[in-house]
Amino acid sequence: MALISKNTRNSDSTVHYLDSFYDSDKSLTPLLICPGLSEVAEEYKDFIEYMLPRRCVALSFRGRGMSDTPKNGYDLQHHILDIVSVIKETSLYKLNF
Repeated sequence: MALISKNTRNSDSTVHYLDSFYDSDKSLTPLLICPGLSEVAEEYKDFIEYMLPRRCVALSFRGRGMSDTPKNGYDLQHHILDIVSVIKETSLYKLNF
């Protein structure tokens, strides 16, 4: 499995994510994985492989894993904007924000 490991920018910080794009079946609905409080995208590699050929994108929220750790900006609105930035970057869904 060849995972894409990239960062996307959300205003003041970068958000890291893993994407199984190259090994996935584009006809299947993709799955966005938003790990819990202390988890990171890399912890989901086995799950992503298990889900193949469904495309999976797993992100690490700000302050976790390979994402930036800004001094502030950890409320729900910031986390939602982190998710939106990954969705836009990976073209999981075209949003009009």
